[in-house]
Amino acid sequence: TSSSELIPGLGHQEAMLCLARLPRSERLVFYTVSKAFYQLVRSGKLESWRRSVGVVMERHCFVCLTTPGGGCCWKGVCLDTGKWWPLPPRAQDGDELFGSVMTGTQLLVLGRHSLWTYCLRSDKWLAPATPPAYECAFGSSEHTAFVAGGIDEQGFASTAAAVYTSTTSSWKFLPDTNKARRSCSGVCMDGKIYVLGGVSQTGLPMYCGEEFDPALKSWTVIDNMVPWSEHHMRPLVTVLDNELFGLNTRTKSLVIYCKRSNTWKAI
Repeated sequence: TSSSELIPGLGHQEAMLCLARLPRSERLVFYTVSKAFYQLVRSGKLESWRRSVGVVMERHCFVCLTTPGGGCCWKGVCLDTGKWWPLPPRAQDGDELFGSVMTGTQLLVLGRHSLWTYCLRSDKWLAPATPPAYECAFGSSEHTAFVAGGIDEQGFASTAAAVYTSTTSSWKFLPDTNKARRSCSGVCMDGKIYVLGGVSQTGLPMYCGEEFDPALKSWTVIDNMVPWSEHHMRPLVTVLDNELFGLNTRTKSLVIYCKRSNTWKAI
């Protein structure tokens, strides 16, 4: 319908309360209810309304699928309902995809020359930006994401680092890391940023890590933090409940990091 009402027959307040409880995975089905509803979803204002009335945000996961023509498409899944929905297509620029990270309600897709941002609130891709580096470490925590290291425009291993704030859709450069590295991994833990392993400018595997403390605004090298680091792949690590887990590729075992002793213990 072309009605200006969100839901024909209901007042604006009542309609907003109903729509606030509609899972994101179901919205595509209701896009044709009215133009007003479609415009509301695309504006991103519905998510702000949901928070104001205390509706808990669903948990989401995004996957990238290869299409028959050699391109890719993204799909989202609501982990609470099990429902899948397609993300709108983004312009295919032929850029090589090497990583993605979720922060707040935004999905960052990193390529060699482009950085794409999908906004969950408005169900739209923002205009592509230039990534700080390629083959860099990346991680996220709540409403911030970071990148560090990687390969710069001249093809050298980088010491650059930057943090992205999803609430303002803006980047800010951090102090450089102490050591240049590429093909490294990154995590956020205990309110700090960690860059682990990677490859040096000379092509040798790096076993050290670095910790960035926002309070001190400086990086600290942690020697032998990833003793199994290999030159052909970034360390396989993740954080759960502020505990760092990894896959020791030499022993093929799942390990947990002991912060006080800077050692790993098999699980």
